[in-house]
Amino acid sequence: MGEAMGDGLKNALRDAFFKLGPVERTALANVLLTIRAPAVAAKWWEDRPDHPRHGFVVVKVIPEWIENLSEPEVFVPGVHAVDFYGRQWVATGGDGQQGAREWVPFEKPAEGSNAHYSGEGASHAA
Repeated sequence: MGEAMGDGLKNALRDAFFKLGPVERTALANVLLTIRAPAVAAKWWEDRPDHPRHGFVVVKVIPEWIENLSEPEVFVPGVHAVDFYGRQWVATGGDGQQGAREWVPFEKPAEGSNAHYSGEGASHAA
């Protein structure tokens, strides 16, 4: 019974998501990505114990590893990158056609507040 309730909830959430306008859908998707990015990255590293412990896991539909954040234009704005230690960066500026302009350190939001970016923008992160 619990599984059926879970499926019902998933279907209701999916239906509600698609009733939102495109701006609201994008905002909600970014919030959800912010929440799950550290867990997705941690699982990626856990599944690859022999992989060098440097670089970044870029969290998108299918996570991928990159050595550095020197080419933000390869990613669309809003994509998160998480290093082995759980620090996050987000691709910002630009657009979906030309890619992001830079990677900016991302700070987890305080309880009850909106997510925000911290520090100066950087096209490279260490």
